[in-house]
This record gives sequence, structure tokens and C-alpha cells, in this order.
Amino acid sequence: MRYHHQKWEVFGTYSLDQIAELLQRLADGVHLKRFLKATRGKKKKREPLIVNSNHRHVSTARLLETHQKKKSQS
Repeated sequence: MRYHHQKWEVFGTYSLDQIAELLQRLADGVHLKRFLKATRGKKKKREPLIVNSNHRHVSTARLLETHQKKKSQS
């Protein structure tokens, strides 16, 4: 274990400014695109809910029910 501590002793002699500069240089070398997750696909378009022009008000539950029925038939 002593060997691992020797690697870190160098940083004990650094000033705060030197450590900040070192960390910034290390961060500049990181390619962030390598750490990105998979990109999301495009959203699927939904069919618009059909509203009867003679009867403007229809309950949302009824609209969703008819939409689900049409969707399951397709």
C-alpha cells in the first residue's frame, strides 16, 4: 500500500492554484461525447382526437375510449 501513497504525495506539495490548473488541463482532454448515452428517437405522431362539430362538448373519457377502440382495431 505504501506504493500507492507515494503516487499521491506529489499532489501534497501543490498549491491550490496549481491543483486547479492541473484539473482544468485534465478536463480539457476529456472527450465528453464518449460518455453520452444513446440518443432518443423521434416521437411518434399521434392521431388527433376527432371531435363532432355538432356536439362540441364530449367527455374526455369517451374520447379516449373511442380513440383506444380505433387504435386496437388498426
